[in-house]
Amino acid sequence: MALGLKANVAAAIPMSAASSMPSRQHIMHSPVVRGVHACSGCRLFMRQPLGYKRMITRVAELAVQQVVEEEPPVQFSQLSYSQQYDKIFQQQQQQPLDLRKTLPKPNKDAQALEPNSKKLLFSDFHATQKVPLFKNREFNSKDKAYIAWMAFAHGLALLAPFTFSWSNVALFCGMYFISGCLGITLSYHRQLSHRSFQTPKWLEYALSYCGVIAVQGDPIEWV
Repeated sequence: MALGLKANVAAAIPMSAASSMPSRQHIMHSPVVRGVHACSGCRLFMRQPLGYKRMITRVAELAVQQVVEEEPPVQFSQLSYSQQYDKIFQQQQQQPLDLRKTLPKPNKDAQALEPNSKKLLFSDFHATQKVPLFKNREFNSKDKAYIAWMAFAHGLALLAPFTFSWSNVALFCGMYFISGCLGITLSYHRQLSHRSFQTPKWLEYALSYCGVIAVQGDPIEWV
C-alpha cells in the first residue's frame, strides 16, 4: 500500500513544485517519527521518514491552492450579448466550440447597461458596435473582397433600366425567393445558425446551396 501511495503522490506533484520537494537521499536519511496512540493507518504514516511526510504535506497544500484558484463556472445567462460574444470567442481560442451545445439566452438588462450601447428604433433591445463601420477600421482581405463584390453587383444593377422586361422581373422575384427566402432565411439562419429544425442531409445541402447563391458567406460561417 505504501508503494501505491508513493506512486499516486508522485503523479500528483506538479512540475513547478518538483524543485521544492526533498530529494530521495534527503528522505532516506531523515529521522523517523513514530506515533504511540494511533490507528493502523496513522501508525503507518507516522513510521515514514520526516522528509516523506513533508512531501505529502506540500502536495496537500498545492492541491488546496489549486482548488481555491480555479475560476467559478461562467453563468452565460447573466452575461450581456456583448459579454457572451467575447467569452465564446475567448474559449474558442483554447478549444473548439461544441456546436451541438445550446447556450442560454443572454441577459437583455445587462446588455442595456453595456457602455456605448444604443437602443434600436421601435425595439427594447440595446446594441453595441463591436467593429467600426468605416472610421478607424483596419480592412482585411475579406473586407476588401466584399467591398469589390458589392461595388460590382450594384454597378450591374444600374444597367437594369436599360434591360427592363417583365420576364426579367419574374426572374428577379424567383431568384430572390430561392436565394433570400430559402437560402438565407430558411437554411443559413433558421437551420444552420439556430438549429430550429432538421431535414435529410440531401435537402440540407440543397437549401444551403441556395444560400451560397446569395453570396453572404460560406455555410460554415453561419454554423
